[in-house]
Amino acid sequence: MGGLFTEERTLFYDELTSSNVEAARLARQGAEEGTLVVADAQSGGKGRLGRVWTSPAGVNLYFSMVMRPKISPENAAQMTLLTGVAGHEAMQRLQVPGVSIKWPNDLMVGSRKLGGILTEMNVRSSGVRWVIIGVGLNVNLELDQVSREMRHRVTSIRALTGRLMDRVEVLGSFLESFAKWRYCFDIEGFTPVRRRWLEGAHELGRRVQVNLTHTRFSGRALDLDQDGFLLVERDNGQVSRVLAGDVALLDDAVDANH
Repeated sequence: MGGLFTEERTLFYDELTSSNVEAARLARQGAEEGTLVVADAQSGGKGRLGRVWTSPAGVNLYFSMVMRPKISPENAAQMTLLTGVAGHEAMQRLQVPGVSIKWPNDLMVGSRKLGGILTEMNVRSSGVRWVIIGVGLNVNLELDQVSREMRHRVTSIRALTGRLMDRVEVLGSFLESFAKWRYCFDIEGFTPVRRRWLEGAHELGRRVQVNLTHTRFSGRALDLDQDGFLLVERDNGQVSRVLAGDVALLDDAVDANH
């Protein structure tokens, strides 16, 4: 793989509870930046907000990367957006049609999820010690492998292209793009990442519902600001800067019920 990711720093497992958990364990033990944990299956795959990520063996990609970026904790979420950009670019290279990036951490095709990103970090007083970036990507998943209630919510590269994909090739494409954008981020900062993210944005200009810890509101997604936060014009005209939360497209919610 070369560069940021090498064979020496890559660990493959038949099954893990979670690749993020294993990557965090290795990071605590001093694992270098670019350490890559790849699992064929996960027994406890997880997404944001405590959600379960279904992780059957032999069909998809589940991997986590150990990063040690020189950034402040408040900017660590930019690594999630960078990963989304890398994934979007990789899908274009593999000629997967219709993929967009949903803030802050999903690869989507219409209202269906193709992939998700889970970023976790460890912080000390001097700044970020390490960041774990976990990726789950549906590669050769058949829709009858997921529960009936989830079938209208997910898709896979195979379902979109009709091709049985080589998972190593897909992983290599993703890592190639990630390494490129990570280098760009280190040299030029978040601005070029933001510019590229906007090119693939899923919800901008569309009506959304923002679900926060104790409240929710609806409005129109306007932009991604210079720090990576979503700007949403509420129905009352006020513009809110969304720092964290769950964003649902209201028109997708309507489509999913028909």
